[in-house]
Amino acid sequence: MKTTSRFVLVLCALTIGSCDAEDPAPSGSDTSAECTVRLTPSANDQVNVQTALIEAGSGAVLCFDDGTYSFSEELELVARNVKLRGTKRGAVWDFKGQLGGGNGLSVTGDGFVMEDLWVKNTKGDGVRALGVDGVTFRRVKVTWDAGSVETNGAYAVYPIGSRNVLVESCEIVGASDAGVYVGQSSQIIVRNNLVHGNVAGIEIENSVDADVYNNHAYDNTAGILVFNLPGLPVKDGRRTRVFMNLVENNNRLNFAGGGIVAFVPSGLGFMLMANDETEVFQNTVRGNDSTGLLAVSYQTTNMPFTDTAYDPYGERLFVNDNMFTGNGNQPAGLLLLAEKPKLEDILWDGRVDPAKNNADKSLSLCLKNNGGATYRNVDAAGLFRNQTTDASQHDCTHPPLAKLPFETLAEYKLFTGTGQAQEPATGVLPYSVAAPLFADFSGKHRFVKVPANQKITYQPDGVWQFPSGTILVKTFSYLADERNPAAGERMIETRLLIKDPTGWTAHTYLWTPSQSQADARRLVAGTRVDVTWIDAAGTPQANAYRVPNIIQCGGCHGTKLDTLGLRTRQMNRDRDYGAGPVNQIDHLASLGLFTTPPQPLAERARLVDPSNVAEPLEDRARSYLDANCAHCHNAAGAARNSNLLLNRETTSKLDLGVCRTPVAAGRGAGGRKHDIVPGKPDESIMIFRVESTEPDIKMPEMPTALPDPAGARLLRDWIMAMTPEGCPGG
Repeated sequence: MKTTSRFVLVLCALTIGSCDAEDPAPSGSDTSAECTVRLTPSANDQVNVQTALIEAGSGAVLCFDDGTYSFSEELELVARNVKLRGTKRGAVWDFKGQLGGGNGLSVTGDGFVMEDLWVKNTKGDGVRALGVDGVTFRRVKVTWDAGSVETNGAYAVYPIGSRNVLVESCEIVGASDAGVYVGQSSQIIVRNNLVHGNVAGIEIENSVDADVYNNHAYDNTAGILVFNLPGLPVKDGRRTRVFMNLVENNNRLNFAGGGIVAFVPSGLGFMLMANDETEVFQNTVRGNDSTGLLAVSYQTTNMPFTDTAYDPYGERLFVNDNMFTGNGNQPAGLLLLAEKPKLEDILWDGRVDPAKNNADKSLSLCLKNNGGATYRNVDAAGLFRNQTTDASQHDCTHPPLAKLPFETLAEYKLFTGTGQAQEPATGVLPYSVAAPLFADFSGKHRFVKVPANQKITYQPDGVWQFPSGTILVKTFSYLADERNPAAGERMIETRLLIKDPTGWTAHTYLWTPSQSQADARRLVAGTRVDVTWIDAAGTPQANAYRVPNIIQCGGCHGTKLDTLGLRTRQMNRDRDYGAGPVNQIDHLASLGLFTTPPQPLAERARLVDPSNVAEPLEDRARSYLDANCAHCHNAAGAARNSNLLLNRETTSKLDLGVCRTPVAAGRGAGGRKHDIVPGKPDESIMIFRVESTEPDIKMPEMPTALPDPAGARLLRDWIMAMTPEGCPGG
């Protein structure tokens, strides 16, 4: 029992946990021509640099001449698409005299890049990027003059709650918690970094889709950690690949100043805790005194948790094709079986989820082709009484971890066959919306895939909440002849919204003439596709169809990429799923897909089909505006500054544009004075804009190149039917 208690104490300690590559390839050219602002060290560095950060517009490049910049306060940056640049790290930001603020630099603006700068002596974190979409740290160095001491800042490079993260070719020395710490983020690359002299070299915490490779972690307390913790907004960290790293001699005594990380023992190469779908491969792991790799569940820490959404077990771990040498020779940190002078290269706590069938140990851990690596199951669940060094139960493989997004549409397995017929695979549900968005006469096929055993949080109003792993699918297509659907249909693009624990990500796949999903490849930058078809009147039509780039998805879906169609007012309609028409919401409820039952049918909000002349004109027009315009024209949308609010719940006539003078329409006003003039569509700015094809005038801005004649006629009829009234100012 004495040995047992010591081991539990140590594993309690393990719950928590460049940047210069060995060839940092620093930039050396004079980039002054690209600089929006050049800064030089002075007696007023705090004021000058902070002023430049405040005044930086989107796309600004702030260049720092060589020398030492001294700061007394935290610096802050909120502007988007700003780049901070030095040259060969000759520009040094020194926070030795810092009196205020918890970080060196705090960033909240998307599209942030920091490169070739040296940050020193911050009181707290070196550089923190909070909630940033698109953050790059390249050839950044973060150090503390005092060396590796507990009074240093906790994290050096610290993206948190962010996505599209790149940390490359940095050097971190002396962080009292973690050198590179990426938390609660997604779409992450950490590569070519040099991390040494820290408590933890690199940590990936509660994050999704991370690649950690070609890093050199040495002389830390622990080298590379991948784990999940309870009680955080992001619950389900997974899909981390750790490969081609050199992790050696991480034997530094722990110098953390406090918190749970202060108990992490020295001598750890890798630690995996409660993180699923983690692959560790082609690494060199040597000279780590306690063990090369430790894999544990959260329970082994002996610490209670109350987060019912937290999964404490690490599952589908694959450790393969690594070289382990000289680990566990002096296990001063891991006090497992203290009488043993040596521990194995790989330690597993042996814990599995009792609610699952664990006959196949590959559910938890597979070990393959790790040379002469030694292994021990310490049997933490059995109070360490039945330990074994027999690794045969782990002689298994997992398919190499695929990284999302996939390069081809077929890899998602959303459709059967070639996919051209848009026949959904098992678990993929088709749906339709009451009021569709017009997109240059294209047709649309819509689907949703919710992970097995997961549920949707239904909302009577607003956006439904979907579990991590959900995929929303929309394929845009053209019929060869709208009079005869049997004449064939051409798929143009398929757009996906994929939910991970940090939010939605958008991805587009462009179909080729083969019309096979295997050849539909991911497209980032957007394009134009020439299409021809015969319309319902028998007239040949042609268009250069616009496929947006993935950033433009946010133009309609917002910065959070919220869903538009999967909400009550759009889904509250009938669809035939093979046994006759049934309400779509009721159908989803019958499949057990909601956390709570939806309200009765008669109480649900609904839009109407704008083309259905049997519906009241007011409802048709308002539904059309809600579907085609309100994604921007709402109180939180991209066009909120216009104060023209076109969502269905708006009741104020002025907010709808009636007799409203626009703030700054410019050419978009067409010489007209009011958004809507009752009874006079030809005097209404709204009609001028929806009928225009000019890029800076037409509405909506996306995704159309052509006007919608049916929509324009509907809005004309709606305005004409309004009781005529004179608007102020004529």
